[in-house]
Amino acid sequence: ISTTRAKLALEGFPPFMLGGLRFAIAGGILFGVALASGYAWPTAEQWRSGAIVGTIMLAVNSSCIIFAEKSIASGLAAIGVATIPLWTALFTGILQRWPQPMEWFALGLGFCGILLLNLEGDFRASPIGALLILVTAISWALGSVLAARLPLPNGAMAVAVEMLPAAAIMLTASLLTGERLSAPPPLMPRKGTER
Repeated sequence: ISTTRAKLALEGFPPFMLGGLRFAIAGGILFGVALASGYAWPTAEQWRSGAIVGTIMLAVNSSCIIFAEKSIASGLAAIGVATIPLWTALFTGILQRWPQPMEWFALGLGFCGILLLNLEGDFRASPIGALLILVTAISWALGSVLAARLPLPNGAMAVAVEMLPAAAIMLTASLLTGERLSAPPPLMPRKGTER
């Protein structure tokens, strides 16, 4: 979610509800399109794999970034997200093979580029917000690595079987935490929420 869109969405929806509805709508549409396009119904094993990847890569990731968005500046968020390739390389090394020296160099160069682009950015954050951004990067990287190794359907169906379990988890969390819509969502950001 972009910063402005996240701010706008969070003005109208509680965090877990926001993520759950996004994944339910997008996953449902993708599932229907995939079936209509001739993809087979996912097997039980594929649903399990999708639930694992969806929980780590989507539910955990989105929950953390939505909560972090309330207490972290965009410059620090960009740097946190820029660590995803580094975490991906780490998990790939643990599970399969370590990157070659030139690959490490490219990863480091890319990360330094993000740092340079954000040198004049705002780096304010609460400790919890900073931790959540770190968890966001780790969960996306780990989910990406697992997605390449677990039995998932092909194409759009793979995304659907990841999104739908993530939606169920986030909507359940929304119910358990007592989230409610306090007012109709705004059509435009309120003054002071744009960054």
